[in-house]
Amino acid sequence: MEFKKIIDITKTISEDTVVYPGDPVAKLKEIKNPGGVILTKISMGSHTGTHLDMPKHMLQDGKSLDSLNLNDVIGECVVLDFTNIDKKISPEDIKNKDLKPIVLIKTKNSYDNKFNKNSIYLNQDVTNYLISKKITTLGVDSFSVDQFGSKTHPNHHLLLKENIVIFENLDLSMVKEGKYFFIGLPLKIKGSDGAPARIVLLEHK
Repeated sequence: MEFKKIIDITKTISEDTVVYPGDPVAKLKEIKNPGGVILTKISMGSHTGTHLDMPKHMLQDGKSLDSLNLNDVIGECVVLDFTNIDKKISPEDIKNKDLKPIVLIKTKNSYDNKFNKNSIYLNQDVTNYLISKKITTLGVDSFSVDQFGSKTHPNHHLLLKENIVIFENLDLSMVKEGKYFFIGLPLKIKGSDGAPARIVLLEHK
């Protein structure tokens, strides 16, 4: 399998990394051990930067990171460009799109440099439509698949109930709409509700 280009769609983690309001801010401290060895002590939340959500994040008795099926986070994907939309994505916007098992949603959120309470979000009917199409993974370029301020998190519940993997806070600013090969591997943390991930798209020749 040959590819033309590797595109990194992961946001860098630093002490300046923007987090969802109320989440812990990343702390990085360089430590020098005897003999000149340097290591970095890292403190951050499981949803810092570009990350994956597991069912445990929202559902009582939901599956944790231990049970992640790697087949769901490696494979053919499609990036759908909705940067022309100013508020929410509706079913009419997506029903004519050619889908793959892994679907990434690109919006104006990819160009935000700070937390935006008015970020573009998915209509619940869109989420139900994607579920009906048997997708395995959904990625968004916002901090949440739900509208900011939601108390019920309907999209999270709909997706995670079906064990559909959620990736949030993708950087799709340099990615054009189209088909790619997706690799999204989170840190392997026992019992976790999610984890930061390194995600790349491989562009087909």
